[in-house]
Amino acid sequence: MRAPAHCIQITDDPAAGAVLAERRGADGLMFRCPGPMDAGKVLAALSRIRADHPQWWICVNERLDLALALPADALHVGFRGPRLPDLRRIWNRPVGMSVHDADEAGQAQAADYLLYGPVRDTPSKTGILEPRGMDGLEEACRGARCPVLAVGGMGPADLDTVRARGAHGVAFIRGGGQP
Repeated sequence: MRAPAHCIQITDDPAAGAVLAERRGADGLMFRCPGPMDAGKVLAALSRIRADHPQWWICVNERLDLALALPADALHVGFRGPRLPDLRRIWNRPVGMSVHDADEAGQAQAADYLLYGPVRDTPSKTGILEPRGMDGLEEACRGARCPVLAVGGMGPADLDTVRARGAHGVAFIRGGGQP
């Protein structure tokens, strides 16, 4: 089983995300699928990224069909997503889950890694989830049984800080204000 990357660019657009990931020094790419898309075009783009960056950890969010076809290094599901034992009958690679507090982190026993947050304020969670802060991240890491990646207002510059709090790494969309 390949461990998750330490610095992961999250994107809705594989090609643009790969450019940002390269610029920011990321070692992983998580493709999330927020709506309708041309699966063939997405798969072609992810396949090109895999060929150009074979060392990158590539994860697909929620789309088992794309994860299987690539094949991705991991599949990411929401905390209230499909049951992991059911997924494991089809998918024999790592499965990650999103969690938002230490209790959820402790309950996610079947996950291979966790995406925890938001650690800081972030536009995608404003009015939905309050930032958990570094103390919340540290508490979640203590209770988790697998690697934890901090998300929400994070960027590559936060890697040392979150690792000091027990996290495996960071995941980001905007990169903590970095270009």
